[in-house]
Amino acid sequence: MDEEEEEDEEEEEPALCKKTTYRVKYGSSKMQFELPASTEDGEALQKECSSGLTGKVDFKCDGNKKRWMITSAKCAKGGPPKPICAKMKYRVSINDASLQFNLPAATKDGQSREEDCGDELDGKISFVCNEDKGRWKIGKMGCKAKEEAPGCKATNYRIKFPFAKLKFELDDAEPGETVSKDCSELGKFKGQATFVCKEGENPRYKLDFKKTNCKAK
Repeated sequence: MDEEEEEDEEEEEPALCKKTTYRVKYGSSKMQFELPASTEDGEALQKECSSGLTGKVDFKCDGNKKRWMITSAKCAKGGPPKPICAKMKYRVSINDASLQFNLPAATKDGQSREEDCGDELDGKISFVCNEDKGRWKIGKMGCKAKEEAPGCKATNYRIKFPFAKLKFELDDAEPGETVSKDCSELGKFKGQATFVCKEGENPRYKLDFKKTNCKAK
């Protein structure tokens, strides 16, 4: 019995776009790109600009013309890329607060930057470089009014003594804090008046009678 072995022959699909050296003149610069063969109509290929230029050149295999074609060329002289969003001072008004943020130049669409909301507000605010607008835009607003710490607010506390009516100027204080004032600061008096910032839902000053001993001189 004779046996024969037959090898399958595989034919290569003919290239729509042949392997080629594509020369491009861009301004005063000349560039050269080595492009492969392609069997796919519409196949895309991207190459870096050369000859001291930065950027990209896009090619597409054109099945009708049966050759590579340039679809886009964005080459520029070497050096830092031109910013999409310029350096700027961005001013924002929130309630009664006016804020200003110094934003740098950005070279990428969607590049973001986060900033604190400043001394008057809590939170953070983010900015995004928008290529369509060509400028920075607010991405996320997280600024809000500062939450006031619970405590006694500054006030004028009036006390009627048998010898006079005295008014004490009290500053902000933490709950539980004790504040003493010299009576002599209000005229011809001696002794001290002592106040306590009472804790609670609405903290407020209370006179500590036991530690108050203002008298006329």
